[in-house]
Amino acid sequence: MIHNGRSRKLPYDPIEAVEHLRAADPKLAALIDRVGPFTLRLDPAPSPFESLLESIIYQQLHGKAAATIHARVCQCLGGEPAPQLLLDTPDERLRACGLSGNKMKAVRDLAARTLDGTVPTHAAITATAGGREPPLARAWTLASQIPFAAHINLARWVDQQISPYPHLSVRCS
Repeated sequence: MIHNGRSRKLPYDPIEAVEHLRAADPKLAALIDRVGPFTLRLDPAPSPFESLLESIIYQQLHGKAAATIHARVCQCLGGEPAPQLLLDTPDERLRACGLSGNKMKAVRDLAARTLDGTVPTHAAITATAGGREPPLARAWTLASQIPFAAHINLARWVDQQISPYPHLSVRCS
């Protein structure tokens, strides 16, 4: 998968791939004809802010409970979370979504650090994707107050292999 901010595309030409498969195997060609055209479309890539927000909410919660809280927070923020909107939302509304005091503090810190540039953009992540970049991971760790969330998200964006982390939110992600 290739992405540059919000848009993502497949790392191959799907029309060319289907034609190759069709030519390589007559039985597969018949199956392709029966199934119909290739229609896979990728959802837009979340911003680093959105991904870290989700990671913070999921930390130390069962996946189903965290998904409910995350959906409520997103709904409270109009469907697409934005740092300034989160900062402008009263504590009572975020608490009503199910955020604890500590998580509210962490997501507000994340929002502030996103606005001041501490949390990197997709462009910054892509620029450092070729190697290990401890300062980038350190910046995320500071912003999220949750070190493993920063490293897990960093690994997702630079397409590195990550080893399983023995934490509930990572197992449920």
